[in-house]
Amino acid sequence: MSPSARSPGVPLGAWLAESDDERLITLLRLRPDLTQPPPGSIAALAARAAARQSVKAATDDLDFLHLSVLDALLTLHAETTAVTFAELADVFGERVDGAHVRTAVDDLCGRALVWGDVTGAGALRVVAEAASSLPWYPGQVTVENATLSSNDVTAALESLDAPARELLDKLLEGSPIGRTRDAMPGTPADRPVPRLLAAGLLRRLDDDTVILPRLVGQVLRGEAPGPTSLSRPDPTVTTTKVADVDAVAA
Repeated sequence: MSPSARSPGVPLGAWLAESDDERLITLLRLRPDLTQPPPGSIAALAARAAARQSVKAATDDLDFLHLSVLDALLTLHAETTAVTFAELADVFGERVDGAHVRTAVDDLCGRALVWGDVTGAGALRVVAEAASSLPWYPGQVTVENATLSSNDVTAALESLDAPARELLDKLLEGSPIGRTRDAMPGTPADRPVPRLLAAGLLRRLDDDTVILPRLVGQVLRGEAPGPTSLSRPDPTVTTTKVADVDAVAA
């Protein structure tokens, strides 16, 4: 469904006004900055909860899965229109279990970073300032093709000529977004931008815009790639017996 065909959903202020005391207490516990000074109304609370500085503080301790759910919702334009769980699942495909996505959405609702109807098909909205709180550009996790490994990227980078490498370095130093008419389909294949697109070292956003993929940026900066897995790690349960501890102590 296109964003223009979706319902705008419920505004954050209206959703908070309909929330019970338990939800509001949970929100203020998870985001204590919202209490200083105490908001004079639900409208004031909603405005403060949507402010950039407060949203940034609320996302600082989120794990990769939760940040990826925010990323997916922003990619689906949920900052302006309501998104269903089915649309959210389509973005992730088979990379994460749907139950884990719903749990993450519930957690994000507890922080009022996401809100709306979380029952049934769902009608989800996301706070717009989540985009500035992600450690990557929206879409760089949920949209980008994960078929290239860091070794593949390294090998592709080593084969570049100077003009192509200079183009990547410019995107690395500033914004990962670049505007160029060479992004248009049909551009001669021997130009740097089409060659980088074909190699997976750039991603086309539209006919005039390209973006430096997240993994490519990490490799160029010499960073360890990742994280990439959206699955929750299974807890490791030890089977140490009392006798084993006593033996070590002895």
